[in-house]
Amino acid sequence: VVKLILQGILLCPPEDCPAYVYSIMAGCWKTDPLDRLSFEEICKQFRRETQKEEADTSPIKDCRKLGQLSLDMDDYLLPKCATSQL
Repeated sequence: VVKLILQGILLCPPEDCPAYVYSIMAGCWKTDPLDRLSFEEICKQFRRETQKEEADTSPIKDCRKLGQLSLDMDDYLLPKCATSQL
């Protein structure tokens, strides 16, 4: 692996690896140490992406999605009539 990286050949991203993670990995594999991402830069990028993910999964966003759904009455369960047994 080291030989490939030293030749500038990067490994393929792992399956289901987010593009931003692979980008960070590639930034760490630069052959010239001065071109590599600093630990501070890595942390900033992860923090930025984490904040994006949190915003994408916020409860408010989920509520907005609900307003865009089209509901069909056939999808609902109808309550059974209640009978009193006295």
